[in-house]
Amino acid sequence: MSTKDGIEKYLVIPRENISRLSFIIQGYEGFATVTTIDKTRAVVKLFIMKDFADETEELMENLKKEMILKDKGL
Repeated sequence: MSTKDGIEKYLVIPRENISRLSFIIQGYEGFATVTTIDKTRAVVKLFIMKDFADETEELMENLKKEMILKDKGL
C-alpha cells in the first residue's frame, strides 16, 4: 500500500529474526521503520520512505539471502 509519504509493506519472517531485521533497518536511518504487527505469527510492517524505496528494496533482496522474508498481501 502506498501513501503520500511512503510505502507500507507487510512481511512474515521467523520470530527470532524480528529484532535482527529491526536493528538492521534502524542502521539505515531514514530509509524505513519496522513495526511488529503480530508477534505470534511474526508479521511486521515496513513503512518505507518514498525517497528510499529503491535502496530499501535492494536491502530487502540482500537480506533475503540471509533470512526468510515473505511478502504478506494485506
